[in-house]
Amino acid sequence: MINISKNIRRLREAKGLSQENIAFDLGISQSTYSKIERDASNITVARLMKIAELLDVDVYDIFDKDRAERKASQNNSLSNNKPTNKDLNLFIEEIKHIYEKTLDAQEKHIAFLQKEMDKKR
Repeated sequence: MINISKNIRRLREAKGLSQENIAFDLGISQSTYSKIERDASNITVARLMKIAELLDVDVYDIFDKDRAERKASQNNSLSNNKPTNKDLNLFIEEIKHIYEKTLDAQEKHIAFLQKEMDKKR
């Protein structure tokens, strides 16, 4: 039996979203959304499609337990790959290096233009 409600919950949790987040985006209360995840409320096709959009999945992912589990697993592994302080420091150093190279090139260009202007005087 297809359990859409459990798949929606699994996918939402994998995205790190709260029921409040999804409910707000759907324009409904958190308690109304909770009923969807508890299979205590019927869900319209339009609402199902909006939930899939908010969860960044295909509607098929919601209907298929295996697909939902794969998507949830992919999302969890992506969220566990957060950059470390070392990664961020390397990124900052790279940006500084690019900035310094750009600044150096601009200074050389300005010096060249000044020489050209001096020649014309």
